[in-house]
Amino acid sequence: MTCKVDKEVHVRSENGKPISVVAITRRSANPSEWIEVISQGPLGAERLWRISNDSGRTWESFEPAGMPPARKPIEGTRVISHWQSGLFRDEEHNVLISGWLKATMDESMMGHLDSGGLSTRKMYYQISRDGGKNWGELCPIIEGEYDRNNWPDGVGCYGGNVDINQGITLTDNSILFVTFKFRHFPETGSIESPEGGWWLAAGTVKCKWIDSGLNCEFGQWLTIDRDKSSRGLCEPTVVELSDGRVLMIMRGEKPVKTDFPGVKFYSVSHDSGMTWSEPKILTYEDGSPMYSSSAMVQVFRWNACDGIYLITNILERDDIIRECDPRYPIQIAKLNEETLCVEKDSITVIEDRQSEQAANIRFSNFVHMEDRQTGALRIYMTACPGNVGKKSGDNVPLDSYEYTINEKRRESDGK
Repeated sequence: MTCKVDKEVHVRSENGKPISVVAITRRSANPSEWIEVISQGPLGAERLWRISNDSGRTWESFEPAGMPPARKPIEGTRVISHWQSGLFRDEEHNVLISGWLKATMDESMMGHLDSGGLSTRKMYYQISRDGGKNWGELCPIIEGEYDRNNWPDGVGCYGGNVDINQGITLTDNSILFVTFKFRHFPETGSIESPEGGWWLAAGTVKCKWIDSGLNCEFGQWLTIDRDKSSRGLCEPTVVELSDGRVLMIMRGEKPVKTDFPGVKFYSVSHDSGMTWSEPKILTYEDGSPMYSSSAMVQVFRWNACDGIYLITNILERDDIIRECDPRYPIQIAKLNEETLCVEKDSITVIEDRQSEQAANIRFSNFVHMEDRQTGALRIYMTACPGNVGKKSGDNVPLDSYEYTINEKRRESDGK
């Protein structure tokens, strides 16, 4: 089984500003009512909220009440910023959860890092009970024994992040979000290791409703030796398997000093994300590695096709991988739920670099959702010019594109 992919412009860029969808989900029990958040400009300096009542075919903008400011000046070039960290719809409680990454930043510094580095970052969530029109107070994502001023290790501290887009509802009706954190090195007083580079660990946070808020419990953190990944493990993604286990796939980075390949890693939990098996390489069914640069991956259950799928940058050879590149093509592939291996003959290209486009172009960061009425997957992605930045004539479009993906069965499938 492979897939059929159709592409069209979702939102056009204006005034040379990159535009991208950073969150999208259904806003009510009605499958045709959707909500999305659009980021405009560098580092998402501007936000646009939109709703659709016809499954994303037409959209209208609106101003939700209770949102934190995207940018609040403090002094000089320093600002307090809020980045959208996703939207999640809790079907059981009929509410929307919005995630926020709050930090003090200096817009004059590279990457807008403040003098405190990433240590000012903290994670919050908000609740809407009316489909996104009105939002409650910002609530910190902390465990029960902590308070607003005493954050658990790595959550908020040193750049920890909880991805609200990457949430799943487990069979016990708890919600599992993915998270990762940076390690702090006392030797350097920062997240930069003595040898250079960052060191990350991946994990999950399990949330249950108590009264009107979430009680959060962080599970085991996973990382891996430097001879297998030069950045540890980060940007995890999870899916619940049919037997109740939870599968987590994680991003690594091909090491510079060893011949270990550029791959993705996976782990399995038997207790709803609290503890995890030793990370293994994600492979094809013949045992060969699925080569991949250091880039985002998402795994999910495609309900219309009753199967587990993943989307990421899949490469034919390992020797072309240099840290985060190349990030093309980007593909969708089916995962065998019993063997947890990628079915090689299911790989379908979603987007690839064209000959006239810059060699540094990236197709990697995206959001997705399943159209409950048609069964199609909708992928929303904006091309990125990579670390070198946007250049004149590089043919890296700034528009946001929608990719509609449908299952395409072979005659031998008998359907």
